[in-house]
Amino acid sequence: MEEFNCRGKVSSMTLETVHSEPGIHHEEQRLFKAKLFYDGSGLLIRKQEPRKITYYHHNDEGLLEREVEVRSAENISRERIYHYSADRLLSEVCGREKITYHYNSRDVLGYTTTWISGQQESICTFGYDQNGRTVLKEIRDPEGVLLRSLTLERDPRGLVTSELLVNQDNMILEHTAYKYPVFHKENWLKRESWIIREGKEPRLSEILYRNITMEPSAAEATAPPEPTEEESITSTLPEDTSIALPGGRYQKESSVDSAPAPDPREKAPETPAGPAGGGAEENAPVEKRYRNGHYKGSINAEGLPHGKGEFWGRDGSRYSGTFSNGRMDGRGNLLHKNGSSYTGEFKNGFPHGKGECLWPDGSRYRGQFARGEMHGLGAFTWSDGARFTGLFEHNSSTDQGLLENADLPDEIPAGDSPEEGKPQQGEET
Repeated sequence: MEEFNCRGKVSSMTLETVHSEPGIHHEEQRLFKAKLFYDGSGLLIRKQEPRKITYYHHNDEGLLEREVEVRSAENISRERIYHYSADRLLSEVCGREKITYHYNSRDVLGYTTTWISGQQESICTFGYDQNGRTVLKEIRDPEGVLLRSLTLERDPRGLVTSELLVNQDNMILEHTAYKYPVFHKENWLKRESWIIREGKEPRLSEILYRNITMEPSAAEATAPPEPTEEESITSTLPEDTSIALPGGRYQKESSVDSAPAPDPREKAPETPAGPAGGGAEENAPVEKRYRNGHYKGSINAEGLPHGKGEFWGRDGSRYSGTFSNGRMDGRGNLLHKNGSSYTGEFKNGFPHGKGECLWPDGSRYRGQFARGEMHGLGAFTWSDGARFTGLFEHNSSTDQGLLENADLPDEIPAGDSPEEGKPQQGEET
């Protein structure tokens, strides 16, 4: 259960794995392992796996009393009952199996005994480090003969860095080393398992990912919170992550201030600069002034921006890219007076397709957009360095993805590469 341990109260956790062949591993081909759900106090209440669901029932003191594993809608395949005395676990029973717990004079667990149908099966003794963390487990038969032992090595944070399993003849059965290359605050988000065999190079055997959603504090639940570092590890993005277009957050298409593409009804009476004789030819570069800004570029026969051009809004915004019948459409760059920007694909006046959005605080999103919202596959990086890579829906991250830090090399969504020879805004170096 150590892979489930977290610092702070957790709302949910998703585990994904990548199994590696010798010299080959594809991190993008992740397999779902489990999803865990917790109550408001941080107690595990349900674990969902590909072929089963396990429910955890606690008493009023928060102690685990019953564990029920369900493999179909009607069939209970396993039920484990826990018994306590003065908040100290005494035994657990599952079918014909019973495990009893025995403590020393300092109330520290010394050993457990496993019974099958009333017959003693084995004894497990424990050894601890100076911080009270388990570093040794020894399994013996009822006569006390050592059957196998497991030695654990830990780093200063208490994370297991090595497991060595040997048999009664001191032959190594398994030797696994663990690395934790990705953290967010005190919680690890990626773990690598390496198989170590004598005389051979260590081999990467598995990568385990944890996507953790933290439970909001009571203060956050009762009042609208200011953006804090804690918000960067929740499943919902910070409040100021909606795609802001000229005039503030993106509004309805009919809003005059919401898009730099001008409405033909807003044209000022000035005659646009163009060929002598009046009407401009389609796609001919001209300059036109509107009530909400100034445009320079190609227009169509109706006098609407059409093709390549630039628009300078009176609110301080600026758009450079392609237009279609007066709306941003195609590829372009939109810069707002508050310093936020969007570079990528547009459709019918909205960011739509693949693009990148940057905010003044250093936050950034790169991925798919739909009608002005982060929607689809993408990666959002907060100003504190945390990054969520996965599926977004309506400007919010989902449980389908990985939360990690941003110290890793930046990734560009498939099929979207920087224009050759042209630096991309916010690109990490």
